[in-house]
Amino acid sequence: MTEEEYVQTQQQLLLVAGIVARMDLDGFLRAVNHAETVGPFLDATLYMQGSSRLGAIKRIATAAQQLQKVTAEVKEELADEVLPR
Repeated sequence: MTEEEYVQTQQQLLLVAGIVARMDLDGFLRAVNHAETVGPFLDATLYMQGSSRLGAIKRIATAAQQLQKVTAEVKEELADEVLPR
């Protein structure tokens, strides 16, 4: 990896972390869980067609929640470095 690629990767990670940090993933996952609960009753055929995609996006959202947690921890750690408590 070149120095330029390193810097670009670092910048992209910070950008992604900032975007994910602002997402309401708790609310999104509540909506997904609701869809998983009522979907089969409302339209079983449609639910069956979309359930694997819904499961995949749920896995991504759950992983993104972990990124939110780590981002908040890092932000707090960096704040402590700059402004010790």
